[in-house]
Amino acid sequence: MTNIIFFKGYERPQLVAKIKAFRLKIWSESIGLDNAISRFGDVVDEHDLRAWHLVKYDKKNIIACVAFNIAQGEGELADFSSYEDHSTRMRFPLAVVNRMVIDSQHTRKGIREEFYLLYIQKARELEILELWGEVEKHRMKFNLRNNYVDVGVSSDKSIAGDWRILMKKLDV
Repeated sequence: MTNIIFFKGYERPQLVAKIKAFRLKIWSESIGLDNAISRFGDVVDEHDLRAWHLVKYDKKNIIACVAFNIAQGEGELADFSSYEDHSTRMRFPLAVVNRMVIDSQHTRKGIREEFYLLYIQKARELEILELWGEVEKHRMKFNLRNNYVDVGVSSDKSIAGDWRILMKKLDV
């Protein structure tokens, strides 16, 4: 049995710590533990505590998660190093949809789509003007089909790959 929960980080800091460990495990599989810790840290940060989180479980195990960080201004942007070159285009309040990881045994099962529907609904409730995200170019088809615009290359070069910054305007 699978289920999804949506919560604010500061309400469940112990669960945020489990999410952080899950992210490091998944990222370590592709870039190694040292690189994962170097890029993402191994402690919960202020952005994770301020963020909304979607977590999907299979039985009692986390199989996927994503953070949804609300920013009223540039100084509140999670992972700003990725968006730095594009910040002049941003309209606030916005949400940065980031830190998504899906266990490799559960990819291609519609989890990204489930998360998308839930965070779009939450963004509209919160009167968010834009959604921003960072994704590898070969994984952005879903986003482009759902009216995201490719605004350019990520400013952060700490992880190899063709990382792109995407933006979606919302009708609120």
